Amino acid sequence: AELDGVRKRFEGELNDVRAALELARTNLSKATTDLDLTTKRLQTATQDADRAKVEAAAVQAELRKTLQTTKARADEATLERQRLTVLTVRHSPRACMHFSWTHFASN
Repeated sequence: AELDGVRKRFEGELNDVRAALELARTNLSKATTDLDLTTKRLQTATQDADRAKVEAAAVQAELRKTLQTTKARADEATLERQRLTVLTVRHSPRACMHFSWTHFASN
């Protein structure tokens, strides 16, 4: 009878251990699933960041090209303005009169 009581108590404790082990397995499975999902999210975020870096580099290159083009056009416009200013001064009545008087005065 005493041995039967020990056996029942041992079986009860063994069942408790089995239940705890099953709960631990379930929790481990859930944790593994969560870890897998987090890993996939991290991989996706890393890929998105890599794509964003490539896009940013492309935009930066395009901006540099646009800036160079704009600067070249501004330089061309400045040169054209200077050329027109010189032509305007050369062909203005006052400049022509000045040229005529200085030309004749020197001869």
